[in-house]
Amino acid sequence: MHKFPTSLLVTLIFSLLPTSIYAWQATVMNVYDGDTVTVAPFGDETSPLFVLLYGIDAPDLQQKGGNESRLWLAEKLPEKSMIDIVTMGIDGYGRIYGLVAKNGRVLNGESIREGHSWVAASRCKAMVCRSWSQAQKAAKDSGKGLWKTQNPVAPWNWKQGGTSLPLLPDGQSLGVPGIIPDADPGLFKNNSRNEKTPPTWIPLN
Repeated sequence: MHKFPTSLLVTLIFSLLPTSIYAWQATVMNVYDGDTVTVAPFGDETSPLFVLLYGIDAPDLQQKGGNESRLWLAEKLPEKSMIDIVTMGIDGYGRIYGLVAKNGRVLNGESIREGHSWVAASRCKAMVCRSWSQAQKAAKDSGKGLWKTQNPVAPWNWKQGGTSLPLLPDGQSLGVPGIIPDADPGLFKNNSRNEKTPPTWIPLN
């Protein structure tokens, strides 16, 4: 079986995304669950950000498979490791939806392929989501991860209450808009290049 070079896979993935896309670097502070990480933007641990992996939905921690999903992601993203993030949007709580890549591998799709999360069909609108849906079917057919259990319950069906945010020790919520140094929060809504774009952002295409 032939394997594509990692660089080619990453190029193919980002070729399916809008052309004006940029990545910013961050270091991992904590993996909260299978689709959520706390990061230090540009290494600044005084301004942590709450990042949701775009387009996927992992089991909640209290849900069957939730801890396994978190452990998988934590193994891929050890504390202090450097990652690249492409911001795809911001939710009403100020949390970033992003593509998260480490060593050239986009972990959103990896999680789907390994059976540790679902494609969040209601939120995943980029062209790459089509291939993720195919990867989900393949993971299901091969019984990977959460698909080892017959008819696992999707997180959106399992949840019954509102979303709660992890808190910093002093009670401050993570992911508040505008706490990235020298960056305009509006940049994260369109990923466009302009004079306010931080110079540390890296074009991926």
